[in-house]
Amino acid sequence: MKILFFTSQTGGGHMTVAYALAEEFKKYGIECSLPDFFLEATKKPFYNFPKNYSLITQNFPLFWGFLWYFTNWKIWYHYLNKIVEFFTPHYLADFFEKYKDVKAIISLHPLLNHFPFECAQRFYKEIKFIIVGIELQKYHTGWFQKKADLIIYPFGKPYLKNFKKLKNLPPYFGIPLREEFDFSYNKEELKEIYGIEKNKKVVLILGGSEGWGKIETIVKKLYKERDYFLICVTGRNLELYNKLKNNFSEGKKIRIFSYYEKMAELFALSDVAILKAGSLSLSEAICSQVPILVYHYLYGQELGNIQFITKEKIGFYTPNIKELIFYLDQILLTDLGFQLKKNLAKFKAINGRKRIAQFIYRFLQEN
Repeated sequence: MKILFFTSQTGGGHMTVAYALAEEFKKYGIECSLPDFFLEATKKPFYNFPKNYSLITQNFPLFWGFLWYFTNWKIWYHYLNKIVEFFTPHYLADFFEKYKDVKAIISLHPLLNHFPFECAQRFYKEIKFIIVGIELQKYHTGWFQKKADLIIYPFGKPYLKNFKKLKNLPPYFGIPLREEFDFSYNKEELKEIYGIEKNKKVVLILGGSEGWGKIETIVKKLYKERDYFLICVTGRNLELYNKLKNNFSEGKKIRIFSYYEKMAELFALSDVAILKAGSLSLSEAICSQVPILVYHYLYGQELGNIQFITKEKIGFYTPNIKELIFYLDQILLTDLGFQLKKNLAKFKAINGRKRIAQFIYRFLQEN
């Protein structure tokens, strides 16, 4: 059986989740293809979308928010797809020609569930189309496709085209995370490996896959004013990485990484995670049972994630650095941290990689 993934490196979450699912599908003997759709299937002006996404969200966040809300109206999303169709005269036939004998397409991206799906229907005689939502809450119009055979949401009932009722569903599906987040880690052993004193409180500061400029200010304040051990991950923002490396000497108070593979270890080490509101980073923190402080979110796109963590009382959101440090102290020095961890325990099984892969496999076997 072959599965083609619709995904792209816009941010880091879509591709990371796709790779996590693909690894699990291997256990069922399923062959998976994971091209970056925009880079491989499209031409200008859409070919550069992964790069432009990073530039727009970092430098023009209000404009990105406007685009999100504007295209969330079905009528304008429909016209957006018509524009894409105009620039795609051959209906992506060259792309699909590379991926023959595909049993199913799994989409992990809201921009690939309409026109690309319609093109796939033209090319393949029979194809199952499955959408796996990866936001914690509040979905853009693009995430829903009424002609999809199956849609799986992290914390909602799955949608089936034939409205068939399903039995024995899990309490929730969660979000597919890498296998390393299934493992148990010994915090004391990890502290020894990473050169951290046993009694130090550890604060993990993430900038998402692209990095985020506010990290520098947060790190400076905490480094000067607190005695916590800081672990900073700047993502692909090499300018920020070099700034931090030049301004802070690593040792007893700080470790600095750019793009780091062993994220499960860093979360397991940490007492609090300070991050932006990407669903993947939040899910990794939740899976690791680490209280969350969010300092930034993408307007529209990540608002639902903020609402989820505040509603479930597993963390706080504030763009104000003084407030952020106040919350940090409260979590680390009072019983607030214990209460947040108690609330986090409800979502310990958020890693839905195995559940989702098994559910999709059975669905494809039966349909």
